Amino acid sequence: MANRLVGERRRFDKPQRRDQSDDMLPDFRLTDTARPTAIEVYGMESNDAYRARKLQKQAPYASRNEPCVEWIPPSPLSSVALPSPT
Repeated sequence: MANRLVGERRRFDKPQRRDQSDDMLPDFRLTDTARPTAIEVYGMESNDAYRARKLQKQAPYASRNEPCVEWIPPSPLSSVALPSPT
């Protein structure tokens, strides 16, 4: 995902730790969209505990109507629709 973002010349950050105001730590955050857009990369779909944690991560984005793009490998990265930069 990072290679794609760089290749498409997108502005993004890779949060390394939570800020006091953050309750989520996305894998990446697009900063060139109208509202910052979280990008979550999920990868261990065969693990029940991981899938439960995934649901816990999805809930706050949905309840706050925050933009979030998800990629679940091994789905092709090209299948992920990124929002247009503003």
